[in-house]
Amino acid sequence: MKQSVIKIINESQLQLKIVHPGSNDDKIELLTEADIFTFTPGIPEGHPWVIVESMAAGLPIISTDQGAITESVIDKIK
Repeated sequence: MKQSVIKIINESQLQLKIVHPGSNDDKIELLTEADIFTFTPGIPEGHPWVIVESMAAGLPIISTDQGAITESVIDKIK
């Protein structure tokens, strides 16, 4: 799955960066530099703290409907 996403990014010449978990200092820096945050867990995550941190950074969030994510991220498209 990851390789197919990277292929689409490269072929479309999108300015996207895939970031892996790092230290808290790295995370804060990345969130403040980001324009949007995506979090797409395949299994329930409970209430992921990274969603709260991204919201605190003022980022729009794209996520899957897993665990308690829908308690924080409101679908405004409907």
